[in-house]
Amino acid sequence: MGELVNMTVTAYKDDTFSDQSQIGESYKVWINPDSYQESITISYSDNQPAGTSGYDLKYNKTLPETLSLKILFDSTGIFPQGNKGSSAGASSSGSSPQKDDKGIVPQIDKFKNITFKMNGKSHEPNYLKVVWGSVDIECRATNMDIDYKLFNPGGFPIRAFVTLTLEKTITRAEREALENRSSPDLTHVRCVAKGDTLPLLCNEVYRDPKYFLEVARVNKIVNFRNLKPGMKIYFPPLKKTSE
Repeated sequence: MGELVNMTVTAYKDDTFSDQSQIGESYKVWINPDSYQESITISYSDNQPAGTSGYDLKYNKTLPETLSLKILFDSTGIFPQGNKGSSAGASSSGSSPQKDDKGIVPQIDKFKNITFKMNGKSHEPNYLKVVWGSVDIECRATNMDIDYKLFNPGGFPIRAFVTLTLEKTITRAEREALENRSSPDLTHVRCVAKGDTLPLLCNEVYRDPKYFLEVARVNKIVNFRNLKPGMKIYFPPLKKTSE
């Protein structure tokens, strides 16, 4: 059997999602979600004339993709014991609860701090990256519903179902590339492979390697000589002078 991979939620202070902007360690969800829901919405202008039976839908905007996760927090001892204080797993092993046992409150509080607490330096909630299986989303949390189910003798919850809603975020460089529909460089996004260099990738996209400094600037790449395999690089429309 393969090793169990837990969902991780990593907080960042800005939308570069770089190692330098990471805040603390990734939060590992001890009990993986049993379901999640993706939502994609396109908005059209509603300008139907009076007395008509229909109208031509005029595109208005595409709303950011959203992801809704259902996560179980449990400290009843039914599930394998997790890392108390850092995971949303069992915080007891079935023994009698202690008077100071606060159940899942510490885990819920830590999860809320990562996803919703105001960052003291940026004065806004954190940027988030959620990774689990096919889920790999750079986002921000927009809503959290917590349904507490069971309680210990001290009145603290020991089980809760959390529904977390995330909204995908993209950098300005990516958005500008996607929105410039007249450019042949509309959706140039490259995932770096081993051996790739920025001049080489620029040559593939623009047929000219000299734009690597501009691409490094819009992607906020400090060390363009050391690209990490797997990182995404956006190639926005650029005014070329070598044609």
